[in-house]
Amino acid sequence: MTIVINLSALIEKSTGHSVCINNIVPGLSDLRPTLLLTSGMRKHWQRLPFELPTEQIPSALSPSNGPSAYAARLVWNQLKAPNLLSRLGAELFYSPLPELPLGTEVPTVATVYDFIPFHHSAKNSLGYRYTAHYVPRVLRQANHVIAISQFTADEAMKLSGIPASKITVTPLAYDSGVFRFLDLTTLPYVLFVGRQPKYKNVETALKAFAAVSNQRDYEFVIAGPEDRRYTPILRRLGRELGIRLRFVSYPTTAELAVLMNQASVLVHVSLSEGFGLTVLEAMACGTPVIASNTTSIPEVTGSAALLVDPTSEIAIKQAIEIVLTDSATGRELSDNGLKRAQKFSWESTTSLTREVLLTQLS
Repeated sequence: MTIVINLSALIEKSTGHSVCINNIVPGLSDLRPTLLLTSGMRKHWQRLPFELPTEQIPSALSPSNGPSAYAARLVWNQLKAPNLLSRLGAELFYSPLPELPLGTEVPTVATVYDFIPFHHSAKNSLGYRYTAHYVPRVLRQANHVIAISQFTADEAMKLSGIPASKITVTPLAYDSGVFRFLDLTTLPYVLFVGRQPKYKNVETALKAFAAVSNQRDYEFVIAGPEDRRYTPILRRLGRELGIRLRFVSYPTTAELAVLMNQASVLVHVSLSEGFGLTVLEAMACGTPVIASNTTSIPEVTGSAALLVDPTSEIAIKQAIEIVLTDSATGRELSDNGLKRAQKFSWESTTSLTREVLLTQLS
């Protein structure tokens, strides 16, 4: 059997897609798939402790090139991928992105993560058009679809019209060797981790934090890539609110684990998530978590976090005050989060993915 896996989304930075690829594909190595890799990532992959056949694809397809990579991949999938799959004798094409050559006769499996641009981008934007028009066509084309949460699976069925029998939910996981309880001293800061677009709802979290009665005893730390579209707005808001606001740009995974372990609480009140990996990583560190009660996040947290209405500053403020002033609640959230995180593993995710691929080959 010849399985071809499109890894054009792989980059060295710790993005959601790269995390998934780096944790799932090595567990499929015994299937001897052929990996489609851009030139830089071909070298990166060859540093891993096993060998698999690779095929070089254009570097223009890499997400490191920004929005232009979307267009490059759309063109490549339609004009170049079919001939490549034919030359490689592909019996199955697996794309860890919702991108496929439309009309191909090769059986296909695609992964869908979320439909956030459909809900939170302007209708004339590339992200909206990609999610609203191209992705549903890909999901209808695919022989089978992998979704990272039941929430995403439900959205996929609603927007593309595919049946539930065509979707398998494979929840994500975390690196248990990095994100774990380190028994460090808790420091006085409230932590947000991630990018800063509007749907992440960081402004609401800052306003809620500013209303906390003892907020002057704490910092609000934002860990993640700075963005000239959003970071200056947040800095200005922090000054206007009179809060202590600190940015930690692009921490390594090890640095992030320490930040999580030492945080008094993680606040993640996003308006939309396909999964909520940050929340899972924080729970695995034993960090008390306050999170949104919407979209996919309750699937991740169960009852191990304080879930709040992400549109309510009052609800977020009250939850922060509870964790910062009630040590018993903080310990309970920490203990429950550690137990909850143990239910997620990359071994399970990989096993489910393998089952999907082998079923499509049979």
